[in-house]
Amino acid sequence: MTRRTRSRRNVAKIQTEYVQEHEEQRDFKAKQKKLLFRRLLAFGVLFSLIMGILVFTHINQRAVMEEKQQNTMKKSPP
Repeated sequence: MTRRTRSRRNVAKIQTEYVQEHEEQRDFKAKQKKLLFRRLLAFGVLFSLIMGILVFTHINQRAVMEEKQQNTMKKSPP
């Protein structure tokens, strides 16, 4: 047999309770990892949205305060 034909052969899996439990644990960890990624993504989107709202509000408040200060300076006599 050449190396190519040996690498293409199917190898039978060992069917024991240990192997089955190990596969279940592996699947569970993969599912947990996927859920963790989804939670982190959701929190990242939520954080970005809240920060955007806060920055937008802050910029608007600064503009309003600056406008009020300019109006009071124009109105008050020297």
